[in-house]
Amino acid sequence: MNADVQNTNRKAELLSTTVEHVSIEWRGLTGGQNGIMGVPSPALFGASFGERGVALLAIALAALALYGSWRLSSSAWGAAMRAVKDSETAAESVGLNPTTVKTVAFAISAALAGIAGGLFASLSGFVTPSTFTFLQSILFVLVVIIGGAGTVAGPLAGAVVVVLLPEALAALAEYRLLFFGALLLVVLWVAPEGIVGTAARLLARRRAPRTVRELPGDPLAAHDGARAALEVSGLTIAFGGVRAATGVAFTAPPGAITSVIGPNGAGKTTVLNVLGGFYRPDAGEIRLGEVPIAGWPAYAIARAGIARTYQTSQLFGSLSVLDNLAIARCKGELGIPFGERSRRLLAQGYEHGERLLAFVGYGGDLLRPAADLPHVDRRLVEIARALATAPRVLLLDEPGAGLSREDKQQLGRLLRRIADSGIGVVLVEHDMSMVMGISDKVVALNFGRKIAEGTPAEV
Repeated sequence: MNADVQNTNRKAELLSTTVEHVSIEWRGLTGGQNGIMGVPSPALFGASFGERGVALLAIALAALALYGSWRLSSSAWGAAMRAVKDSETAAESVGLNPTTVKTVAFAISAALAGIAGGLFASLSGFVTPSTFTFLQSILFVLVVIIGGAGTVAGPLAGAVVVVLLPEALAALAEYRLLFFGALLLVVLWVAPEGIVGTAARLLARRRAPRTVRELPGDPLAAHDGARAALEVSGLTIAFGGVRAATGVAFTAPPGAITSVIGPNGAGKTTVLNVLGGFYRPDAGEIRLGEVPIAGWPAYAIARAGIARTYQTSQLFGSLSVLDNLAIARCKGELGIPFGERSRRLLAQGYEHGERLLAFVGYGGDLLRPAADLPHVDRRLVEIARALATAPRVLLLDEPGAGLSREDKQQLGRLLRRIADSGIGVVLVEHDMSMVMGISDKVVALNFGRKIAEGTPAEV
């Protein structure tokens, strides 16, 4: 958290300094150091709002912005923004395009900042480059951190504290920065999630957990075009002078488990990263059915039907377990920001998410933040999230790492059930007893080259 705060402060300082100097030098637009004087008050049908009218308009627009934030937060777009913040890599693996999501977030924020700046200028009658100093940027950061980042009401609560505190300490104005610094340290120490975030967590502890229901229907029921083989030929990729994979070729048929084995450094995870679109191959072909996908970005490959999990689980920690699956179910389709369809898209994934969680054997709280899950549950939820994208092929990178023998046996049975549903499974795993017990085919790599391929007994 401290590193995040420092990084945010550095960015805010750089942006504030840049904007201020550009404003000073762009005299034709901003009036230079003297700024713009005589900014008129907004008018409607020829009637000027006046100072009181502008203040009331600002309050009305702030209330409208708060309502819009609530709608956005409870929609697919809100979940996508939090997902990208938590893990861009995992967001791409469920079909989200981080560039698009961050651009929309920036555009919405910039629009609100522009409206606020226009109202401020008309209320004061002038605006100069020195109006918004670096201290002002720090106060905005304080508002979010104190109130609670990631919550709708958090910035509102933070603004109340930041505005009222100087009034209460008016006699000690010269120590204002000292008090703000002390307040920030106390919040980071006692309530790192902010006032609203901490209150929400305390209330969540008092509610009864919502567990998985047994719902009718097969969550992995085959759909038209679901079965497709993953064909890899001549796959080659190098990092500088190091060849991580050279001429790798194999086929992962639907309804079968294809395991990729080899010692550390053999290139197993690199091959998965190329198949998932996180690395672009230097040579070779990758086909999903009849579609060539080599070189596609990761989010496009996820939408085409390839899902994956990671050595270190990459759940969206700020989202609940159910929201992790619901945003994956959207598969990059988010609707229009603030629109009702965007909210429905997220809600439609909840029931299917419950079915998948029951299928993988998750028995915890559906509304629990994913960041609070124990290791075993994190593995199960990550597999369920991958299945929520309705994949044709599932890539698994050491899913048994850190699990007990009993948990690995349950995991093996789960992977067998997934393959039996018609999904092709490509498994990278170091536990040879697990690999040889569930695999239909094994591909052995060493120094980035395939050295054997066949049934477990043959290899």
